[in-house]
Order: sequence, then C-alpha cells, then structure tokens
Amino acid sequence: RLTGSAVYTVGAEGWFAAGGLGRVQQYHASAMKELVGAKARIVTVEPYYQQSAQGGAIDYAKLPAPVLGLKKTPDVTMKNILVNGQTVTAEAYKGTTADGVEAWLIKDPAGRNTKTCYGYDRDGQSSWEDFTEFFSRASAELIRTLEAKEQAAKGDAYKPPAIIANDGQAAPVIPFLKELEKRDPTLKDAATWMVTHTYKNRGVFHGSAGDALMARWQIPNELRASFWRVAEADVSSSGVRNAGGSSGVSAVHVDEVNHIDPNQSLIAITNGDRRETSSEVYRKILQDVAPAADPDAPTAAEITLVKRQAKVDLGLNPDQPVISYSGRLVDEKAGRERAFTDENILALVAAGAQVVLY
Repeated sequence: RLTGSAVYTVGAEGWFAAGGLGRVQQYHASAMKELVGAKARIVTVEPYYQQSAQGGAIDYAKLPAPVLGLKKTPDVTMKNILVNGQTVTAEAYKGTTADGVEAWLIKDPAGRNTKTCYGYDRDGQSSWEDFTEFFSRASAELIRTLEAKEQAAKGDAYKPPAIIANDGQAAPVIPFLKELEKRDPTLKDAATWMVTHTYKNRGVFHGSAGDALMARWQIPNELRASFWRVAEADVSSSGVRNAGGSSGVSAVHVDEVNHIDPNQSLIAITNGDRRETSSEVYRKILQDVAPAADPDAPTAAEITLVKRQAKVDLGLNPDQPVISYSGRLVDEKAGRERAFTDENILALVAAGAQVVLY
C-alpha cells in the first residue's frame, strides 16, 4: 500500500529535540526509512524554531542529528494560514538527514509562533492555542501542497500518503485535513493516524474556555462534537476521534488514557530508542578504554573501565558509586516526592554514594 507514497510524521519538535517527543520523532522516522528504503518517502514536519527555550540560537546543520541542505529562502510559502480568525503567512524549508529522511521545517516570518521552542505567552510570542492552530493548519496545508504536486506529476500512478499527528499541538492536523477536503480533494484518501504522547499536554479547555476555543479556531459544527467530552474540550481527542487509527506510547499509557475516548481503540506502540544515539557517550569512552570491545556485548570488566573513566571525566570519585537521573524534573518522572526526596539524598550520600541529578 505504501510503495511509491509518502509517510508524513508531524510533531511540535523533531530533529531539534527539546525533549522526549523530538527523540521519538527521530527514532521512528529513521527506523521507518530503514524499513522502506527507496520504496517510499519518509517525511517529518516540525516548527523551524530560531532559539531554544533557554534562548540559545539553533543551527539545524549542527544538531546531533543534523538537517542538511536548508536554504535561506523558503521552498514553499503559504499565505492564507488562519490563526485566531486572521490570515498569516507560513514558510516551509526542506532539508534532509543522514538517514535519507525528508525534513520540512515551518516558521512564520513574523516570529510570533516559532521564534522560541515552547515559548508560549512570553517575549511577544503567541499562546498555546495560537501556536497549535498555526502549526497544525500550516502542516496540513504543506502536506496538501506537496501531495498536489505529486498527484499532478504521477497521474494515475499516484498513491495517497499516510499522515501521523503526534501529541496535542499537532492533533488538530487531523480535523483540519477534513476541512481542507471541502475545497481540495487531494488528501481525501490519505490514511491518518494520531499518537497521544502525554497526560498533561492534551490541550484540555474547561466549560466556556472550550466554547471560546471552538470559536477561535472556527471549528465547523460537524467537527465540534469530536473535541468535546463531559464539560470540556480536548484537543487530543479531536485527533484520536477523527483519525483512521490511534495509539499511545506504552501499554500503561494506553490503559490510563483509553477511557477518555471510549469509542476509539488505542494501540500501544512503545516509543523505542535509537541505541547508537542514546549510548553515544558510552560508546566513545568504550572505544578509548577498550578498543577491541563489542559495544553491544561488553564484558563486566569493560563496563567497569567505562564507568571509572566516565566518573573521572565528570570530576567524580571513581571509587564511589553514582546514583543518577537524567531527564525532565516533572512529577511523573523525577518529582522530589519520588526517589529523590531530601531524606533519600542525604541517606545515599551518607552511605557513600554520589548523587547526580541532571
């Protein structure tokens, strides 16, 4: 079915990975490309952020997984993207990755929506609602534009794409595609999929705030019910309910959110990993301390050498154990009421451990 077609995966971060979503986008896109080879196009769509949440400038050509070939001028310009009832311009830039994935980055020239990664309501930037509408509408329009060209070029040989929307900020891509069908049938046969990634970023608006969101986004009456659950609008639900299929990121995640949309069946697809990327530092140290070692099957002695060298490189005592966490400091991952309470940290240090929290 997918031979000769395209698979689009859309997310609010990707090759610039501000967090876990970006890395998942990278791992999945690279794995898809490895599976299909030259038989299908694998295409990622993400915002073209200019700076990180901490304010540092982003050079996409120098990322750990770089996007290469980006031009200074946009490859596609879209002039009628609706945001809060007003039309704005969106620009899309095409690059490629070392894996052969086609990467499209979208930004607004005015810099209100894509200047800073996740910079909602600060430094003159737009709200979550406006960013989500801008990015979702622009992504849908970009895919329509690219596929219209493919359809014109291939004629009867054309095959419609698969389109995957990831997490709350991209969920409206799915209902917005239904709106696009009214004026352009290009994507009417596209296969659509929604992935809900988080608990807190679903985009939930209670009561009158939900009504205001429907009006702000000009959601047509026939689609409004797909946003609503009891007394609140849920943006992620609109993606789940309008897509041809949907999934969560683990078995427990599906168990805990499937009740929100009881008429849909979420499939559990584990986020996964790309071991060469996530173990990059370990592999480099192992190469230095044990050049003949197999990084996928190291011996206990080789692991001991790596651990000692890693501690030395970090300025830690190589003769003491290290208890560490690397990740976001959020309650569901590493809240201070979980493993790393003050009492636990003090007890671990008193027992001779070095506690390092990133």
